[in-house]
Amino acid sequence: MKSFFSAAMTVLLFVSTVAVAIFVPQGEADAASYSFVATDDLYTKNGTVVTNDDSNLHVRESKDAKVTYLKFTVSGVVGAVNSAILRLKVTNPGDAHLRVYAGTSNVWSESNTASLPAAGALIASDDANYAHNDTVAIDVGSYINNNGTYTLIIKGANGVSDLAFKSSEAASDQPTLAIQTFGTADVSPPAAVADLGNVTPAAKSFYVNLNWTAPGDDDTLGTAAAYDLRYSTSPLTPANWGSATDVPFEPAPAAAGATQQLTVSGLTPSTTYYFALRTTDDAGNVSGLSNVVTATTAAPTCDVVVEPITAAAPSNIYDATAVPGGSVICLRNGDWVSLRLMNVNASPGANADAPIQVINYQDETGDGLVNLVSTDRDYGIKIENSRFLQLTGTGSDNYEYGIQISAQKAKALGLQVKSLSTNYEIDHLFLHDMTNSSQGMLLKNDPVCDVSDLGHWTQYNTTVHDNKFDHIGMEAVYLGDSFYSNGEPNTSCHGGKVKPNPLEGVRLYNNIVNYTGWDGLQVGSATKDVEIHHNTITQFSKANYHFERSGIQINPGTTGKLYNNWIQDGLGAGINFQGRGANDVYNNVIINPSDAGIWVQAYTNATDPVFDHAPIHFTNNTIINPGSYGIEMLNTDASEVTFRNNIVVLPGRNSTFTINDDKGLLQTGTKDYSKVDAAANWATDHNLFTASYEVPGFADYVGNDYRLTSASALAIDKGRDAGAHGVVSDFAGNARPQGGAYDIGAYEYMP
Repeated sequence: MKSFFSAAMTVLLFVSTVAVAIFVPQGEADAASYSFVATDDLYTKNGTVVTNDDSNLHVRESKDAKVTYLKFTVSGVVGAVNSAILRLKVTNPGDAHLRVYAGTSNVWSESNTASLPAAGALIASDDANYAHNDTVAIDVGSYINNNGTYTLIIKGANGVSDLAFKSSEAASDQPTLAIQTFGTADVSPPAAVADLGNVTPAAKSFYVNLNWTAPGDDDTLGTAAAYDLRYSTSPLTPANWGSATDVPFEPAPAAAGATQQLTVSGLTPSTTYYFALRTTDDAGNVSGLSNVVTATTAAPTCDVVVEPITAAAPSNIYDATAVPGGSVICLRNGDWVSLRLMNVNASPGANADAPIQVINYQDETGDGLVNLVSTDRDYGIKIENSRFLQLTGTGSDNYEYGIQISAQKAKALGLQVKSLSTNYEIDHLFLHDMTNSSQGMLLKNDPVCDVSDLGHWTQYNTTVHDNKFDHIGMEAVYLGDSFYSNGEPNTSCHGGKVKPNPLEGVRLYNNIVNYTGWDGLQVGSATKDVEIHHNTITQFSKANYHFERSGIQINPGTTGKLYNNWIQDGLGAGINFQGRGANDVYNNVIINPSDAGIWVQAYTNATDPVFDHAPIHFTNNTIINPGSYGIEMLNTDASEVTFRNNIVVLPGRNSTFTINDDKGLLQTGTKDYSKVDAAANWATDHNLFTASYEVPGFADYVGNDYRLTSASALAIDKGRDAGAHGVVSDFAGNARPQGGAYDIGAYEYMP
């Protein structure tokens, strides 16, 4: 019999923590932060005092010259001042070119304006262009270095531009002085783990168990912040650490001395692996490399063989209740009608948390393909009430996608995973010729509305990778619930709605999607630890169905990272983003969407305001020829949103450009490069907007090669450092930056 399980697979993780502790930040123990609101403030207009103008202060150099005066009383500060930042909330945009001076006395007040001080020494300058709701932050630490009373005088230096900001009479966002004192910096890294071990009870063909003793935050004390576990088929060293395979879903570190365990699944049989980990503390200190542990997976086995199912339900059911954890369920090659797989790892037992693998199987007479061609079934494969499961099509050298599904009945599903299923991995499936059907993969649990409903249940660690989709009637992948913000409609529930199940831990990557009727990929209610990356999506939303028109749709409740995706030639927006906040969207290449490159809307949940208002960062994306805006920003709820280092190209438009002074966004004719709602808290800078394919100096825009070249003078080293938002490499995997600064766009220039 020919060997199967030969293709490389990616990990599915199952985590067990023996001891858990509450995280306590370490280091910076002596540092302190203080905040002081201005005790007095006013401004003068042509030398005449204006104490209050609708709770605003103004600065302008000439034409009704306006000068602002601020007084702060600093008291109770203990220790040396590290920094002092003046913060002002902008109410009227402009570029007044601020100059901050020290007042020559402090005897004035709002009720005693007869002795306003003169401007003394220049403390700080700021020439930025500010938008409505921006926060001006000016370092005045050279002047304010101890307890005392201080007067700051602010003037303009660029002609007639008027800048206004809130005064101390405003209900919120008053002028504030933020002071930070020095502390004892945390420079002590966690101790290196010395006892990483392989504790797999017996040699397994596709997974190993690892355990170790948790180190501390500072050497062996406290609780660290995060683990970084990796593996390779070559011995691991600090030199090759960067090229090792990163393991997702590592557990959070427990208190120092606790034993922790992790199951790494999706491995290749008969292969020797080398594992190691590093630990990071809250100050960013990284431990040394742990000891390197070696584990060799066993030869491929079939603990259970399921014969091809060709009859109608209920004979298409395979109940895996009796299959113990750690087993391999083999699907014999051949033509199948459908498969209903139930109760995988559903029964507790000695090895209940060990994964079970379901894989295509190549016998002596076949080529290894499990081919499901269903013309009258509601699904190709349905998985119910299952956990710690990997469904993979890697069982034959003859096929990259050894499980193939074509569900041709109207509204049929290719693959459905439901009914309390969690902790699963789906990879190397090919779903095709389903234009009369609905979703390629529907991966969600439908909540019900009694007191024990699934709304109190969480789906953990869902991984969907290296699958192929071609001609799908609706979405290729529908993962999670779309109704996180308001509840899923259910007429049998009180109030007509029910709370969706959250998903924690999602990895959706390396999937190829060509031609969908609705969205390419859709993810919702994924509330923690989400990464969607390296997917290729073309010819999306061809049915042109309203509200289902995007390459990738991020539904409410979702927070995480969306990066390195290629989205091309579809109807609607390249990315329809309705996320929860605390999102990073970067290194995506979006070509020829009929609507916006990225369309951003707000959907809030009253019970979850922190995330709903958290920042969203759109960084280093390349957007080519969108039908309307490069980015259309309609989310007025998120704060401190940024749009930086992006390239937006709209060829063939009106070449007469205008500047929207409120936001500094370049526009052309009736088609804008980006649109921002006037009330949004938004910052945009270091972007390249152009109506010409030639201007960015792409390698070959005719052939959709948008790498930078030596002709990309307007993009090379013209970006802003984005490492804080996770942008440390480009679309091609090259490290950023390559030169003196970040480049603009999805690609970093490589000479």
